[in-house]
Amino acid sequence: MPARHQIGDPLDAATLTRVLNLVEDCGRAPDLAAFRETTVESLGRHFGYRHTTFFVGRTIGDLFADQEPVAGGLPKHVLRAYVERARPSDPFAQYAARQHYRRDRVVTLDRLDPDGLPGGRQYLESFLFRSGIHAKLVAFLRAGPLSGGIGLLSQESGAFGPRDLAIAQVLSRQLENLLRLNAQHAPAPRLHSRLSPRQAEVADLVAQGLTNREIARRLFVGVDTVKKHVTKVLAETGCANRTRLALEWQRERSDERRAG
Repeated sequence: MPARHQIGDPLDAATLTRVLNLVEDCGRAPDLAAFRETTVESLGRHFGYRHTTFFVGRTIGDLFADQEPVAGGLPKHVLRAYVERARPSDPFAQYAARQHYRRDRVVTLDRLDPDGLPGGRQYLESFLFRSGIHAKLVAFLRAGPLSGGIGLLSQESGAFGPRDLAIAQVLSRQLENLLRLNAQHAPAPRLHSRLSPRQAEVADLVAQGLTNREIARRLFVGVDTVKKHVTKVLAETGCANRTRLALEWQRERSDERRAG
């Protein structure tokens, strides 16, 4: 992990050269998927950040709902646990869902107050610390049709100092432009890619025309649970109602069958 620097330390010429090299690498990526993969790989190669993530979404507020984030150095089960269980209580996700991110391009766990957020302490103890992660930094990318969040994680508490913040600030501005360029040519995210496995299952049953009560019987859960899933599915997919969801879901499945 990069060494800490005192507050006020500028980025030296060698560090700025690494920034330029990373941006150059990412600029050669042919599409959005390659751009995300290259960013994660280059953060490790140029700066030694071994545990990284790259989430994307339509807005800063929903980027943490990305069901297929790109990650480097993290075991698959950790990423899966985050997507399926830990995300709603992630202090960064809650922070991004508010309006504060408009002030701050880069945020560290040290600056947040997890204990003051719903589920924050449980997130730290049951997910983050248990996964061996004790420091986290997120750089937000606002790129018009698509937004991104690049996460740096460390096993060392307080690992990200002023130098890391400065690096992230510079990189976020440069990578934001590249994300914007790639987003213009990227296909719209598939509906099911925005949903958890359970949400996708509910969406599929809605598309089949089942009522909430029928879905509840099929999945062996309560009707209220189904209602919550449906509300979340509509919000994540941007569909105004069940009819629109059914039409979009069926169209997407039909396209996938033709492509296959």
